[in-house]
Amino acid sequence: MLLADELDKSDIDLPNDLLHVLENGSYDIPELVRDAARSARVHTDDPEQFAPVSGGRVECREFPVVLITSNGEREFPAAFRRRCLPLEMRALTREQLLAIVSGHLGSLPPDAEAMVDLFVQRVRAGGTHSLDQLLNAARLTTVDGFRAEGEGRELIETLLRDLAKGR
Repeated sequence: MLLADELDKSDIDLPNDLLHVLENGSYDIPELVRDAARSARVHTDDPEQFAPVSGGRVECREFPVVLITSNGEREFPAAFRRRCLPLEMRALTREQLLAIVSGHLGSLPPDAEAMVDLFVQRVRAGGTHSLDQLLNAARLTTVDGFRAEGEGRELIETLLRDLAKGR
């Protein structure tokens, strides 16, 4: 499996370049093509395993499943889109978020429902938030000695801040 995360933030030519590689099942490494008489050994995804590269060309034996994520910041070329199966992720419901928090932590922390409600409210208001923010904030509340007021509240607010607004 190949993950191309946030492809919309990549170089403008990358979708077409990726399409070319996936259609051909191969690509050239220019530095190795120049020294085509030599064979090179490159690392594979398998620990401590190598694969030979001859003539500077890498070829796949099997085509991978490719998962591409995008934030929708730009359109992709039509030829690229025709070969994709789009899947739009809907916002998680309050109940789903509570189940995820409970599943990750083994049970719901005391202030989890209020925290999830705040998270849902901010997402619905158009804020940019990620699930790991909620999970980190919920996990923080399980630490011995954590208090939900004062500095503890500030930490929760920092963890749940809108990602698009920076610091």
